[in-house]
Amino acid sequence: MESGKKLDIRNEFLRKLIHIGYSAVPITYLFTDKVFIVTLTAIFSVLMIAIDLLRNRWDWLGNLYMTVLGKILRGHERDTSKAVFTGGTYIVLSSLFCFLFFEKHVAISAMLITTFCDTAAALYGKHFGKMKVFDKTIEGSIVFFLVGLVVLYFMGLLSGVFLLPAILALLVTTILELLPINIDDNVLIPFTFVISFNGLSMLLGVGCVC
Repeated sequence: MESGKKLDIRNEFLRKLIHIGYSAVPITYLFTDKVFIVTLTAIFSVLMIAIDLLRNRWDWLGNLYMTVLGKILRGHERDTSKAVFTGGTYIVLSSLFCFLFFEKHVAISAMLITTFCDTAAALYGKHFGKMKVFDKTIEGSIVFFLVGLVVLYFMGLLSGVFLLPAILALLVTTILELLPINIDDNVLIPFTFVISFNGLSMLLGVGCVC
């Protein structure tokens, strides 16, 4: 979802840098277990929800929040009458959902696709893209898919029986990310990937990885 005021290049880059920084969480999951990562993201979720709700009620917190993060917020995130949560809150909640309900490597892949692919597509598409589709570009989507292939390769999903469902799930995610769907990308991307991957795995007879 790309609604709201456009950010200048410096603030857009800073926003995406923070976005990529969240990849530390799914990477941490590679070296820990499900109990640890679910506990960690559950704590993050409670804190993020509390901040988003209280900054709309406590002026001092709202002013502090805008002073620190205001420059990297989208227009709809600034307008509390339009959005309760920011993209940061949505990505934490999405990771909690994926880690809780889906197989480890599939969940990690979904969150790395969300952080790396979305960032690469947005930065490349906005500054080098020429072929516009709605509010995004074909070039950005191509970059999204290519970076996704790299993520899946390193996560081991582009081998064995999961090669086809992994590629198809990434393709479905790439297409839906391009469309003007009124759902935050930090929710749309990981949910689309994990659900598509599981559904396609069962459809193709390679088993459910829940």
